[in-house]
Amino acid sequence: MPNKEDAKITEELKEAYKNIQKYFDNRTFKQPDDIKQMKKDFEQYQLAIKKIEVNMDPSPQIVSAWFQTVINPILDNLKIEIGLLSDKYWTWRYKVMNLESIRNIEEYIEPAYRPNYEQFSQQQQEVRKIIELHNRGVNILYRCCKSMQEGLEKLPSLRQKYEDAIKSDEDKKLFGSFPEEERIKLLAQYIVNNITQLSSSYGTAPFWNKYAKDFLSLREHPKISEAYKLSLEGGELLIEGAKMSVESLSLARTMLSLKYGVPPVSVDA
Repeated sequence: MPNKEDAKITEELKEAYKNIQKYFDNRTFKQPDDIKQMKKDFEQYQLAIKKIEVNMDPSPQIVSAWFQTVINPILDNLKIEIGLLSDKYWTWRYKVMNLESIRNIEEYIEPAYRPNYEQFSQQQQEVRKIIELHNRGVNILYRCCKSMQEGLEKLPSLRQKYEDAIKSDEDKKLFGSFPEEERIKLLAQYIVNNITQLSSSYGTAPFWNKYAKDFLSLREHPKISEAYKLSLEGGELLIEGAKMSVESLSLARTMLSLKYGVPPVSVDA
């Protein structure tokens, strides 16, 4: 059962999350109070990691299921996430208006195994608080990317830069059958994701790699710059949230493994 201090922290988290939602719903990026609050929360939950202990008595079979279906998949995906965030590649996709590979932690678990996650997180309250903090960071980054995408699509400067650059039929062919409106959205996506160079496997690579610097300069446009700067700061905070989640989950796994005699990774063939 959570103690009074746990309940207090949970209420503070809920209130902070409400403030974040209200802040972004108002589409205001001039005073990122939620970022400041999140920084304070990181300091608080650094201490929470030290409180992690095995405070339950599950069977070895349950512990093994937690390892294989909850903890290990989360750790694998968080390591990928940290790499993406370090490169400032947000994996934003305009067609679904979401982050493709940077997600709330429970989304890294197969749907069939999410009851295992709920069981584990209910027992490991300190780990759950740190995971919730990570998820708040994902929400901040998502809203920044969404704001940038929508703002860029409406920006006359983006259309003008596209029209100035698309000078030949050969350039137009690089976009295939994409109608012009979809091309603008795709270019906005590249800007949101801070793409400086596309792999040659992309059909649009010759066009983008030639004009990327010019298009990326739109991140400093007055109507875009606040969301852009906030995305960078939010991305840095999310890296810390991901690292703290890795640390707390790894510690919980080690303690459970030693207490119940279950290897962190299955040795079965």
